[in-house]
Amino acid sequence: MTYAEYHLFINALEKTGEHDQPNQESTHPFTPKEAETPIQGLTITQKNRFCAWLNWHVRLSGATGSLYPSWR
Repeated sequence: MTYAEYHLFINALEKTGEHDQPNQESTHPFTPKEAETPIQGLTITQKNRFCAWLNWHVRLSGATGSLYPSWR
């Protein structure tokens, strides 16, 4: 998961009034080059929430199944 992908998730949570408590490493301002680099410093819970959110969006597009499994 990249910085850019995770920020889409954070922005979506904020729009619904939910909040994630990412650490500073995962929310620092990133350059366009960094946007596509793997994000560092997330907890397993944060990763799993992102995967659940992404699966929900994929299903909205008509896909079936769990395309993004949870971390363990």
